Amino acid sequence: MMEPNQESFQEASRESSQGAEGGASHLQGAQWSDQPPQDERLAKRRARTLRNLLLLSLIVCVALIGVSSTLVTGTAGALRGSWGGLPGIGAPGNAQQNISGVTDQHDAGPNIACDCQSSQVTLKNTDITGVGHEIVVDLSKQHLFAYLDGKLQFDYDVATGRPELPTPVGRWTVQFKVTNTEFTSPWPVGSPYYYYPTHINYALNFHDGGFYLHDAWWRHSFGPGSNVYHQNPDGSWETGSHGCIGMTLSNAAKLYAWAPVGTSVLVIP
Repeated sequence: MMEPNQESFQEASRESSQGAEGGASHLQGAQWSDQPPQDERLAKRRARTLRNLLLLSLIVCVALIGVSSTLVTGTAGALRGSWGGLPGIGAPGNAQQNISGVTDQHDAGPNIACDCQSSQVTLKNTDITGVGHEIVVDLSKQHLFAYLDGKLQFDYDVATGRPELPTPVGRWTVQFKVTNTEFTSPWPVGSPYYYYPTHINYALNFHDGGFYLHDAWWRHSFGPGSNVYHQNPDGSWETGSHGCIGMTLSNAAKLYAWAPVGTSVLVIP
C-alpha cells in the first residue's frame, strides 16, 4: 500500500517542480517582453541627441545675432563720426578750442598744430558770385583775394593749415568776428599740438569747429610754402597752421574792418 502512495507523492513533486519552473520561465519571459527592443532604445537616444543639438544651435544663433547687432551699431557710429568731419557737415568734436571762454577757435600760438578735420570736399564751383563781399583763399598759392561785387579790392599772402591739418576746402561764411581775444589749446601739455594761450587781435570765424581768419603776428613768413615745414631767412623753422588762415597784423586789421558778418569765404585747393 505504501509504494503506490510514494510513487504518487514523487510524481506530484515532479509536477509541482515542473509547474514552478514553468512559472519562473513564464515570469522571465514577461520581464523581457516589458523591455523595449534594442532598435527602439537606439531611436530614442538619437532623438535626444538631435534635440540637444537643435537647442545648442539655437543658443549659438542668439549669440551671433547679439554680436552682429553690436558690430552694426559700432560701424554706424564710426560712419557718423567720419561724415561728421566733412566740411559743411560738421567738424569732429576734438577740433574744439576755446576763445576766452566765449566761443571756439582753431589756431594760435607759435609752432602750433591744429586738429582741424579728417577730410576735404572737392569743389564743383570755384567761381565767385560777383555779388557783395567775397573772400577767396587759394591754398596752392597761399594767397587771399577780397572782392566787392566782383571787383578785386585787395589781396595778400597768407599761411594756411599744414598737410596733416588742412584748412577746410569749400564755400563758407563769416559767422562772427571778435577782437582782442585769447586762443587756448584744446590739447594737453605734452601733446605735439599743444600751444600756450595766445593773444589774437582780429579773428573772423568762417567755419564751425573753430576755423578763423586771423592775425598770426608770431609768424615769420606767409605765401607759397608757408603751410609746410620750412626754414625762414633768419634760420628759424616753422610750418603751417592748425587749419586757420593766418596773416600779418596789418592785413588782419584791414580784412576785419572790410568784411562784415555774412561775407562769403571760398577756399579752393
